[in-house]
Amino acid sequence: MPYRGKRRRRGIIVEFHPTNDEAPSGAAYSEDVAPDGAWICFGRQTTKMSRLRRWNSCQPHLPAPDFSSCHPAGTGIRSKPPTHKMRTKTGITLQEAHELNQFVEHLQTGAITTAELKSALMTLRQNSDSGVLWEWANSIAHKRRDKGKTFQAGANLWLERFQIYSYFSRHPDLERIPIPIFETLVNRIKHEDEQTAGSLVYMYRKLDKANVYALDHSDINTENAEDLLRIQKKIPELERTNWSGPPFAFKTIVNEIATEFQRLINVGKRKITKHKDLLALHFLCAFHLTEIALEHFKDPGTRCYLSLDSNEGKLCLNLALYQLENGVWKQLEISDGTYNRYSGWINHCYSRPFLVTGLSERKYCPEMRSDLFQHAMGVKTNWIRKYIGRV
Repeated sequence: MPYRGKRRRRGIIVEFHPTNDEAPSGAAYSEDVAPDGAWICFGRQTTKMSRLRRWNSCQPHLPAPDFSSCHPAGTGIRSKPPTHKMRTKTGITLQEAHELNQFVEHLQTGAITTAELKSALMTLRQNSDSGVLWEWANSIAHKRRDKGKTFQAGANLWLERFQIYSYFSRHPDLERIPIPIFETLVNRIKHEDEQTAGSLVYMYRKLDKANVYALDHSDINTENAEDLLRIQKKIPELERTNWSGPPFAFKTIVNEIATEFQRLINVGKRKITKHKDLLALHFLCAFHLTEIALEHFKDPGTRCYLSLDSNEGKLCLNLALYQLENGVWKQLEISDGTYNRYSGWINHCYSRPFLVTGLSERKYCPEMRSDLFQHAMGVKTNWIRKYIGRV
């Protein structure tokens, strides 16, 4: 049976007939009126109908009826247009927009919590796919980092401590060179002699599982042998190299957060950036004790964590390696990337800066101690200011 629907405003009956049927008598066909390609029969051909058609012809501003949203003939159901939108113009849901606006309101009054910051970062992560903010939001979504820049920094720290140190402690071996040393060596030689750098790449084979470049003796000839003697003299110079990359600056992260809030809910950047100190306190607590997965190195006795620390009197998040001794996790000694010209030895420390802020250690963390990695940290309030303390 064809679909019949009454239009009370005009008092007519509309009948839809599929196009593969013959048109009934008195029917008219119009692709504009029926986009689905159907015959439309407007009831009976009466004088009243003629007057209605003449009246419609005098109303050019009225849009033609759209039947594209109708259900198939015979169902007797017509879909209704939505009465409201479930997403904003920027693509986020109304609930997400409400939560972000509520976060901004709490930030203005200083009443935000670390959990609210994590929730806001997760919302920003779902609506962004690049930038520094994406890297840090992934550390909230994944409890143990096994990819990304955070993981790579922790993996490089392990390689530096257990492979590079041991490699330089003995006579440099040209048979198996750790990956960071070989790649740094090639990059330095490339600026001086590209032919020698290409010769090294040709003679060595990368072994990812062993984290080394192995020498392939089948590719050695007289000219390559001279290149090997040359790199044997250059390798000891790399012992003083700082193997870690530059740390993140929290100022860059705050600017990206402000940019995303402005894009998603049209909030001025100034409303975010003027509270950068409060955001920094909660940000440090949010990523305190973030673990970096080291299963790739098959070293179950060593752990790597991102924890709250200080660097040159400023609060920061540092990477450090830990080993269990007598039931207590203790930090391992690592290089700080500097060289003492008087003693002739590389200076050492116990952690490596990964995120630096401009917050004073004395002002915002009066309980700063060397064993903060053994405690949970939170933002507290005294009669003067907010600060970070053990909870």
